[in-house]
Amino acid sequence: MPEYEDFKSVIESSPAAKHWEKIGIKDHHGIVLPLFSIHDEESCGVGEFPLLEKFVPWCKELGFDVIQLLPLNEVNRDNSPFSGMSAFALDPMYIGLGRLPCLENYYDLVDELNKMRSEFQQPIEGDIRRVDYNRVREFKRNFLHKYFERERANIINTPEYREYFEANQSWLKGYSVFKILKSQNNWKPWWDWADFKDPSEEDVENLLGQYSSDSQCLWEDEVITQFLCYQQMTHAKEVANSQGVYIKGDIPFLISRDSADVWLPATRKFFSMDYSAGAPPDAYSDDGQNWGVPVYDWGLLKESSYWWWIERLRYASYFYDIYRIDHIVGFFRVWRVEEGKKAIEGEFFPQESELWEDQGKNHLTLMIDNSVMLPIGEDLGTLPDCCRPTLKSLGICGTKVIIWEREWDKEGKPFIPFEKYDKCSMTTVSTHDTEPLRMWWERHPDESKALCKAMNVDWTEKLSQDYQKEILKCAHQSGSLFHVNNLLEYLFLVPGLYWENLDDDRINVPGKLLDTNWTYCFKPKVSEITENEALKASIREIIQNVSYEQEGGGAGM
Repeated sequence: MPEYEDFKSVIESSPAAKHWEKIGIKDHHGIVLPLFSIHDEESCGVGEFPLLEKFVPWCKELGFDVIQLLPLNEVNRDNSPFSGMSAFALDPMYIGLGRLPCLENYYDLVDELNKMRSEFQQPIEGDIRRVDYNRVREFKRNFLHKYFERERANIINTPEYREYFEANQSWLKGYSVFKILKSQNNWKPWWDWADFKDPSEEDVENLLGQYSSDSQCLWEDEVITQFLCYQQMTHAKEVANSQGVYIKGDIPFLISRDSADVWLPATRKFFSMDYSAGAPPDAYSDDGQNWGVPVYDWGLLKESSYWWWIERLRYASYFYDIYRIDHIVGFFRVWRVEEGKKAIEGEFFPQESELWEDQGKNHLTLMIDNSVMLPIGEDLGTLPDCCRPTLKSLGICGTKVIIWEREWDKEGKPFIPFEKYDKCSMTTVSTHDTEPLRMWWERHPDESKALCKAMNVDWTEKLSQDYQKEILKCAHQSGSLFHVNNLLEYLFLVPGLYWENLDDDRINVPGKLLDTNWTYCFKPKVSEITENEALKASIREIIQNVSYEQEGGGAGM
């Protein structure tokens, strides 16, 4: 196929060529799996690292070779995975307590764990399962403290632990001090603390010395916790890779203001604290958006040889083969809002549009050169003209969300045919921030009617499982090289595997501070998903005609 050969030639001559060698220039199919949403008899109120391993043989059997995750960084108390407390640390709530080394030696802890597992099986909102973050954190924090009192000395004396600490102490030390202070200040933002709002390097070193010699071993326990996260997540990746399945992570472009990275003096200088990032007025917001997160000082990052970004990518590469670059347009230019001003009063920075292309190309080339992971860009929303051509020249795929892939400048705004999608892209039917397809279909009838017209089928008021299956088939046979959908889109194919109320299957509603945001749980347990024969049959039907041969490329509709 000439189109495929041309694309292959572009990729093989791009800066990311070496990153494609492991993954392969061929069609890839997979699922998006929000880790907090999965559960089974062994978990404690939230998904856990070891549960990922249970999906690997299921994916391999069905022809999926990508498991995509949302960010796994430790989050603040708003629970958003895009509001990390650290650019490095993984969230301890995902630790599988049953996998703790030597736990079987402590019968009282085993009994306590089994009791809590049973209690966490009960729904917390009527018949609807939700993640109760506060309850999960409190139980796991207390449980780990009891465990560390017995196993701390054994763990820190292992060569694996010492090797981990030596390789990652550049961020572990400061993060641990920040985490301890957060806990002592009842998890308030650092700017509301009584002391150490603006610490010096000497302050941090003194606190580190104090906590390192403290009889409570607070500092050691924070480091051990991250070591256990590292062990369990790297093991999950090893299990996946051994069966030809790749883990795709998610690296947020921006960092929460209330994070260790922004608080620490060694890295605070990399953020322009007088500005917040956001979005200009557009179809989604007449007044623009202010996200409340600081923008980067790229000049100071450059002077430091970008070591913070390079370290961030290095650590992420332990866990991921592929990664989603969130808000990739931010590497070209960012909408910044000066402190005290409204979002609509913001400005693009750099202000000179002629600088955007070189800035984006230089930043993304840096990321390619300093990581073994294959990047895929989230290139949604309003983009400068230079963005997508630059991504393609670098060998970075973009993202196609089918409900937004339309010819917006033409009368009737017709949907772009699936087979016309650029090969250098990933197709998906929905994202964590959008309505699932079933909800979108019913609540936006004019748009779903337009999609029916494009597919040459009759519109129905409710999305039938046959239509859902047909749309998923089209997504998997689009012109894109990657085809990855949220697992819940497949669960809609089998009665009993999804919540009846449309709103109960929504992961996040952007721009609204809802108690339900990021608390979504799949209705079935892991085993009820992986052992469901009707679900397997439907998925096989969806991708049965898709070629996995490198020479084939994606199929048309």
